[in-house]
Amino acid sequence: MSDKPNYSLVVPIYKNEGSIPALFDRLRDLTGDLDDSLETIFVIDGSPDASLQMTKELLSSSDLCGTIISFTRNFGAWSAIRAGLARARGDAIAVMAADLQEPLDLVVSLFRAVSHEASDVAVGVRVGREDPLGVRLTSAVYWGAFRKLVNTEFPPDGVDMFACSRRALENLLGLDERESSLVGLLYWMGYRATLIPYQRQERQGGKSAWTFAARLRYAADGLFSFTAIPMRFLGLAGLVGFGAGVFMAAWTFLAKILGLVQVPGYATTTILITLFGGIQLAGLSLLGEYLWRVLENTRRRPFYIIDSISSNGDGEQGAVEVLGSDADDAEKG
Repeated sequence: MSDKPNYSLVVPIYKNEGSIPALFDRLRDLTGDLDDSLETIFVIDGSPDASLQMTKELLSSSDLCGTIISFTRNFGAWSAIRAGLARARGDAIAVMAADLQEPLDLVVSLFRAVSHEASDVAVGVRVGREDPLGVRLTSAVYWGAFRKLVNTEFPPDGVDMFACSRRALENLLGLDERESSLVGLLYWMGYRATLIPYQRQERQGGKSAWTFAARLRYAADGLFSFTAIPMRFLGLAGLVGFGAGVFMAAWTFLAKILGLVQVPGYATTTILITLFGGIQLAGLSLLGEYLWRVLENTRRRPFYIIDSISSNGDGEQGAVEVLGSDADDAEKG
């Protein structure tokens, strides 16, 4: 393969030791399908299992063109993806999960879609979901709200896998935002995305780290980073509450004049205090979400800290890098 690959594949890894051997088998097949012009960037996101050691051993004994980036701790999937994207050298770059739930032909289709300037962004769209009913319902509600409030062009079931061209990648990495959604930024840039349908496969070993808390955090990042509608809705609730308060005051004053009020209404007072107290607390919570994101972007902590980088068993073992931005990382790559 030439020094500069045509294709770069980023694979974030966290608690995936059960699927890593099968992952390398798939990557060998994928490399052949892409004319041996593929580099794979494995990003070990502080995984507590043997994922790092297994990946190093398998990469050193294979003929794959690969790089292993290891974090000092778990910084999250999106930080791992950003680190891999910043190191990518190909003209077409894709992201794939290590649990092998996306078929190889999808990866090839995504690469083809963003090659030769046919498209700058391509995303995989699931044909159907086999998740539990609760997950399907909450997912449908969230993505429906996201499409209504943020971007109507977003796929109804969200995006699990995507690919982009070199120019789209450079613009994406230039968006130096913390506590945000990488896929949301991808769509925010305005490139028209090519949608490629696929049937998701069963997970290859291990248990998903995509917990309810992780989903909730992802949902908050997606909404609060791209729309002010929650705050506007709160303002509308305040106006409604103010109108209700004026109505209650007028009604109480009139009732007092007409002699209809004998004893102060305990129930009415309790209901109003509870209602408006809840609105105030909700407002503080929403305001805190926005202020937290402002704080995170103001103090500019790095997205991640790299503990070591190695390529096919050789490289910068133990080299510590503190990266403040993806643009800096791309220059080092």
